[in-house]
Amino acid sequence: MPSIETAAWNNMRGKVVSNQTGTLNLQQSDDGTTWDTLTTVSISASTPVKFNEPCCAAYFRVQYVNGAIAATVFRLSIYADPYS
Repeated sequence: MPSIETAAWNNMRGKVVSNQTGTLNLQQSDDGTTWDTLTTVSISASTPVKFNEPCCAAYFRVQYVNGAIAATVFRLSIYADPYS
């Protein structure tokens, strides 16, 4: 997934669902090259999980890591909350 510039955004929120277990890493970067995983979310098979991550760097992205079995169903939604 490409990164999102966060200058206009206060918060990233969303949901993920997969038919297999896995891990969602919420990552942020000051330069768009070096990434830090600030939050790790464990995903259980076929159980939707929501997340809400404050923006604290210039860029945001998510990384999904499959568990032992590759997922055949995967849905990810991300919404950016603007500064008010």
